[in-house]
Amino acid sequence: MIEYFDFLIDKAVDITIGFSLGILILILHRRADKRIHEKIEKLHDFVTEEAASLLREIHKSIEKEQSIDENVHKMIQDQQKILSEIHKTVENEQTIGENDHQMIQDQQKILSEIHKTVEKESV
Repeated sequence: MIEYFDFLIDKAVDITIGFSLGILILILHRRADKRIHEKIEKLHDFVTEEAASLLREIHKSIEKEQSIDENVHKMIQDQQKILSEIHKTVENEQTIGENDHQMIQDQQKILSEIHKTVEKESV
């Protein structure tokens, strides 16, 4: 009976040691889990901050590009207005040139008639 009792005590000690080791492993595992989660949260915060910073920089770049595009668009519109004015001026100058040409032809006709009249009178 004593052997049976010693056997039970040995098994109880083994079971207690096994439970103690299991609890120790669980505690260590949870602490490690907690540390891992803390590290993951810190990494997530860092990545989130970096991504937000990167997004802010991208947004600034897009705003600058939009501003440049708007300025280029305004410049193109101004150039189109200037070209339109130049075209109108050239058309007006052509009209003036045509009028001048017509006046010169009329003057040549008048001078020719005067010349003929003068020649008839001198004869």
